[in-house]
Amino acid sequence: MGQVLFVIGFPRSGTKLLLQLLRTHTAISGAGVEVNLAHLINANTTDEQFREMLMGSTLWDNVNETTRASLERFLKENSIGASASIEDFYTDIVRACDDGNSSSNYVVDKSPRYITRANQLMKTFPNAKFIHIVREVKSVANSHHKVWGKNIYRVADQWNKSLTSFYKQSRNAACVLELKYEDLARQPEVQCKRIADFLGVDNSFDLKNVSSNEVHGKAVTKGIVENKDAEEFTGKQKSKIEAIAFNGLSSYAYPITFATSSRNLPLRARLLFFAQDHLNLLRFHIKEKGLLKGSQYYIRLIR
Repeated sequence: MGQVLFVIGFPRSGTKLLLQLLRTHTAISGAGVEVNLAHLINANTTDEQFREMLMGSTLWDNVNETTRASLERFLKENSIGASASIEDFYTDIVRACDDGNSSSNYVVDKSPRYITRANQLMKTFPNAKFIHIVREVKSVANSHHKVWGKNIYRVADQWNKSLTSFYKQSRNAACVLELKYEDLARQPEVQCKRIADFLGVDNSFDLKNVSSNEVHGKAVTKGIVENKDAEEFTGKQKSKIEAIAFNGLSSYAYPITFATSSRNLPLRARLLFFAQDHLNLLRFHIKEKGLLKGSQYYIRLIR
């Protein structure tokens, strides 16, 4: 049957790159894109409800016709109620995204949004394993700003809240492996060994050919590279970002060079930055996909 392997992390932390790296292993299968449905399914979900969720998901938007046909076939032949558990049903639906590879030990599902739903996922999927990839806040803030035009201080605030929350929920959990993006970039072989040991598989990940091939706006990601763009920030900006993300940086043992204490982002600023960020995100997707498809995609993202 296999286990579900969740890849989680704050957006722009390397979740997509890690997904592609994991899928180079013969013991791991799954969609090459976000599935992002695990948090929506529960004991009361009907087959029709799941079909509606699937058809209205970003997964459905991003897979090809062959994968869509495989998913349609699976839904006709299988039922949530007839499965031994929700976990078994979900494992099979994710496997169907990879042409039904039935020999793999794990099926991988990644979504940055899972980071805020760790407790829920651990209860719904008691046999699952989680790899949490963390990236230093200034690099994350820079990436969000370059790609989506987001406010760097709101990104730092969200990063801090998400990571401190996950830290409290998952601390010392045997089913969770913490992985730093910087360590993966600097010592990929060492980190692949850690992943292999955690999953109980041989270390045969293909580092030479892995590439996220991700293009968003002005940002291009190829291969496992360390981002140095955070150096573009001024000392004042770095100090404010570190102060806002102080607790998260401390929890994950990142060096704090410019700030001396934590600082909350004022409510008025959070509301203003929220409105600006969502307007910029909507504009981004409209520019990338057109007015109708871009608007629909944006709505699916924020649900």
